[in-house]
Amino acid sequence: MKRKSLFNDLSNDLLLEIFDYLDVFDLFQAFFNLNQRFNRLIADEHNYFQANMISIGNQQFLFYKNLILPKIGAYIRYLSISDQMNYLQILLRSISFRNLISIRLYDVQLSELLSILEQSNLKYLFIQTKSIQNEKHLDNLFRILFEQQSNLRAIECQLFTQLFFQNYQIKFSQLKQIVLNCDCYSSDFIVLISQLPNLRQISARINDLNRDFMDKDIDHYQGNQSIRSISLHIENIDYDRLVFVFSFVENVRSVELNGRIDFEIDKIFELEKTFTSFRCNLEHLIK
Repeated sequence: MKRKSLFNDLSNDLLLEIFDYLDVFDLFQAFFNLNQRFNRLIADEHNYFQANMISIGNQQFLFYKNLILPKIGAYIRYLSISDQMNYLQILLRSISFRNLISIRLYDVQLSELLSILEQSNLKYLFIQTKSIQNEKHLDNLFRILFEQQSNLRAIECQLFTQLFFQNYQIKFSQLKQIVLNCDCYSSDFIVLISQLPNLRQISARINDLNRDFMDKDIDHYQGNQSIRSISLHIENIDYDRLVFVFSFVENVRSVELNGRIDFEIDKIFELEKTFTSFRCNLEHLIK
């Protein structure tokens, strides 16, 4: 009689492959303390652990804090967490996330964010918070991201404030994609893209309300030759200024424009002829 195959008969390599698809909470609940073999496999530092701590209650948090993270916190590669209940602040007192490559942070404080950046070398960063709005703090944050996080490939920010960009000492940036879900002036947008030579995609919100007459983009006429796709939400920007912005990204092939304009919509049709793909969803404000 042929012997039935059991889950325990699977090879270590196949089990590790399965574990990569599971969140660490489910992994520990299902397999931890079944036997010594599973315990060793679960704690293997070569696992690509992922922890989703976005919508967890106090009991789940204690399970992470007291059992999961002390064993494998240093090996977690993907982390999603909200600091609304100060969970991240509590964890950082005793846990090192030094092998993180991707993190999604909600309601995070500046001190916790800087602590994460100091101990990890990220490839992807998502931030959604209302706690970082001071211009000096924002400059410090972006300076660290652009100057020290050399492996970053993608950034997505929703900071609920106006963004300002300075000249950074960027030796080598691997950034390919940026999503800025907060307003910036067209001059700051130009300053940013002109310093990121490998950027391929950018999505941003340009609002030139109260933009200074003396533009700080005057020293950034080199533009960006690498961007291929651009998505802009625009407000309070005149047509000539919009054309000026696009002159810095002359190799763009795909464009998406949203927002509100107060110039003739026919001018947008002229701009459309320049690009391979052009999608437009603009509200025309009549003066």
